[in-house]
Amino acid sequence: MITPPEAARAMEFPEGFEFIGDRDQTIEMIGNAVTSNAGRDLVGMVVEALTGEDVSLPAWSGAAPPEVGEAA
Repeated sequence: MITPPEAARAMEFPEGFEFIGDRDQTIEMIGNAVTSNAGRDLVGMVVEALTGEDVSLPAWSGAAPPEVGEAA
């Protein structure tokens, strides 16, 4: 059986990410998560559908994402 830390790594959560709740709640949160690359692609498709412009968003490198308001 996969452990919560293994599932979190598979879903691209940063090492040391702290989940609040018991084991079952943690597994549910991880299972409901969207990976950063999938989220990026989804946003790109929505923008393209709404504007007709091809949007190329950078892939997340796996390093810590920029803080809100910081340049990527």
